[in-house]
Amino acid sequence: MNSVIFLLGPTGVGKSEVSILLAKEIGAEIISADSMQVYRGMDIGTAKPPLPATRYPLPLIINGVAHYLIDIIEPTEEFNVARFIELAEEAIEQIHKKGKIPLVVGGSALYIYSLIKGIFRTPLDLRANPELKIESDDRNALYKKLVEIDPQAAAKIHPHNLRRTRRALEVYYQTGIPFSQLNQQREGIEKRYKIIKIGLIFPRPELYQRVEGRVEKMFKQGLVEEVKRIKGKMGKTAAQALGYKEIISYLDGRYSLDEAKDLIKRNTRHFVKHQLTWFRRDKEINWIDVKGKDKNEIAEEIRGKIDRLIKL
Repeated sequence: MNSVIFLLGPTGVGKSEVSILLAKEIGAEIISADSMQVYRGMDIGTAKPPLPATRYPLPLIINGVAHYLIDIIEPTEEFNVARFIELAEEAIEQIHKKGKIPLVVGGSALYIYSLIKGIFRTPLDLRANPELKIESDDRNALYKKLVEIDPQAAAKIHPHNLRRTRRALEVYYQTGIPFSQLNQQREGIEKRYKIIKIGLIFPRPELYQRVEGRVEKMFKQGLVEEVKRIKGKMGKTAAQALGYKEIISYLDGRYSLDEAKDLIKRNTRHFVKHQLTWFRRDKEINWIDVKGKDKNEIAEEIRGKIDRLIKL
């Protein structure tokens, strides 16, 4: 049975650098499991690896390794779990045909577990993608939208039931699948491939420090200028991305720059906490504490774990 390796972990733990070294060592190609790195022009705020000057053809070759699902759509387009699964499965098949190993890298737990388990066997925890939570209290407008996208669900929900209407819309925006189809089972890849999950972890206080340092670095790299360039070209999903929505609010005069920066740090810490909650439920993850180790040591340790797990 062919294998698919997952390199998981919270934001800021150092997955991208390690993944490139690891891919070269084990003959792998990388599939990004990041819900926002799919967007072109959203580079700094999504912490993409350094991109090549030539962005075509896809997949992108970054530091000598093929990367899938990075820079594939415009920020005006919507992206969701269903689309991710479709593209990730295509990439897995393509990589195996080359005789290489698919290495799925990212921290989007909803995307990762929907790919492995199947879209409706994965808990739809809004904390994993809080930017897609609907805050509006306009029940008439929300119900009208639900009637447009999922009339079957709308027929079973009273127009005055704001909570259920919101929930049905949130499920649709997260997955791309109507709420009325929730009972339909969609099989994940775990029955077709040997799944190996490696997790990178740092002590939480130090992880938060790394996250704050990364935010400072993004501002120095030109995050505000990046958002200015694409602000008028962003769809609903892209405009709610962590780091981008706060800068948009600053540009719209709702926050000062310092307030926006503090919000990004706070919201990123919250996101890390939610990522850790998801991943710690999974007893199949083989964790590696990366504190005090350089990327070469980490990659070598991962390779040793993979060699042992593939033989099991």
